[in-house]
Amino acid sequence: MKTNSKYSKIREEIKRLSQEQRDLKPQRKTVNFTGTRKVTAGDAAYSVMRNAVTLMHLFIAYAIIKGKEPIMPTKKEVFQSRIDGFVKTYSVQTEEAA
Repeated sequence: MKTNSKYSKIREEIKRLSQEQRDLKPQRKTVNFTGTRKVTAGDAAYSVMRNAVTLMHLFIAYAIIKGKEPIMPTKKEVFQSRIDGFVKTYSVQTEEAA
């Protein structure tokens, strides 16, 4: 599905990582796991934590790009340089799409 929205690139990245989270979370189980294991439980746990941090920064960058006040987490560390990088990457792409 291709959208013509100027925010489509960052939305696609958020959707991709969210889907990856849904697929990996059950893979973290070490006991009573039902299904086909795609990655080890340790790798799945690491990927879920890494993706959660990336998604947090992407959502903050998405709010900034849209011109809204981002909701900053209070219990997690936020890396402003990472947010700035996402804003720079995806706002350039939105200007090219416009």
